Amino acid sequence: HVQHYKQALELYRKLGALGRQAGDNEGIYVDCMIATLLSLGRLYCNWQKGDPLQVFHEALDALRENVRVHGSTIDRQENLAMILDAQGEAYNELYEREPGLDKSKCWVAKVLLEEALAISRSLNLQTGETHDLSTHHRTHRQGQTFCILLTVLTTYVDLEMFDKAQSTAKEALQIGRDI
Repeated sequence: HVQHYKQALELYRKLGALGRQAGDNEGIYVDCMIATLLSLGRLYCNWQKGDPLQVFHEALDALRENVRVHGSTIDRQENLAMILDAQGEAYNELYEREPGLDKSKCWVAKVLLEEALAISRSLNLQTGETHDLSTHHRTHRQGQTFCILLTVLTTYVDLEMFDKAQSTAKEALQIGRDI
């Protein structure tokens, strides 16, 4: 699987370069590359191989450049939330493999995940204000927020922030009921 993702990344990079040379909008290829990087990073996390944080960092850099060149869109904001969430999850997993007194990885995860959650909440509000989005799309966004909340909950527990963990659990349960 890893080799297939790497081949796909190379293909998206080449398509983006060709699009740029032709004067086309290569942004779509960069968006696809970012999605592929996220998948590759998650695969690295699941298999505990490779460096998922480096892959997520590359995705974040590509997203920043794409936003700089082509502007921010709701989809790119959603990608940002997904990248931050993936980075936070990776830091949580690193902490879980090396539990102990050093909770620095948990603190990094907390910052990343709280930012992902803020973006996701904002997107949910925008989705609620936009009546032309399908119910499926709204449910998808709420599902992403639910997943981020669960990861934030784990981080709060690891940091022994039990009041925050409890309020996060309540919010996740409410969203879970609404989905």
